[in-house]
Amino acid sequence: HDAGLLNHGGRPVLTPVWGYGQNGAYTWPGKTFEVQSGPDTTVVNWENNLFGVTQHLLPLDESLHWAYSLPDYEEYSIAETGVPTVVHLHGGRSDFQFDGNPEFFFNPGASVVGPQWNNVPGGFTNRFVYDNDVPAGNLWYHDHALGITRLNVYAGMAGLYFVRDEMDTGQPDNALNLPAFPYELAYAIQD
Repeated sequence: HDAGLLNHGGRPVLTPVWGYGQNGAYTWPGKTFEVQSGPDTTVVNWENNLFGVTQHLLPLDESLHWAYSLPDYEEYSIAETGVPTVVHLHGGRSDFQFDGNPEFFFNPGASVVGPQWNNVPGGFTNRFVYDNDVPAGNLWYHDHALGITRLNVYAGMAGLYFVRDEMDTGQPDNALNLPAFPYELAYAIQD
């Protein structure tokens, strides 16, 4: 996906970005989730659609400890197998298989999955369940694949997850008199 940035002359410059989205529309930041604090859960089907990508957007030092340097994974490469990803809801609460642990990565099509999926009853799933019984606040989700988290996030794989409650409703008449749309702004500052 290409996102328009402005150069010093004020003209848009197309910049490659990887992002989250649905139905072929991928953005940075990714889709904003807005949920209610409480017993309900949010279910998200995370897919790795980086099909056909044969190199990372950013330089990858393969001498570092990363997904495809693990024992029994050395035969894999981004050129042959694709970019590994897994989503972590930062500040969220979820069962271990939905936490986005770095060794729960998977490639496009999930033909290669991280070793921690062996510890999950039923094995790999891309259907993640998030527990919304957490305090109200602005959480964020991001890629968390082993050894390339920084690269995948820098490439654009991050988004926002608002948890609301009866005090912080996101509406203008909230009990705390907090800013609400269009004055409530969530900032994600990224170079």
